[in-house]
Amino acid sequence: MVVTEQPLGTDGAAWGTPKIFTGVLKTVNTGEVDSDSNDPRMLETGMVTADAT
Repeated sequence: MVVTEQPLGTDGAAWGTPKIFTGVLKTVNTGEVDSDSNDPRMLETGMVTADAT
């Protein structure tokens, strides 16, 4: 699993050097399901990182 943290300027454009995290997926939380709703569903993931560059 790879996660990138990218700084953004006030205009939303990427700037600076991103941080890249690599690791292994540890958890997935799928949240609640409501079949009567059109609201987006939130998924939460967790990972164990090995390093940051």
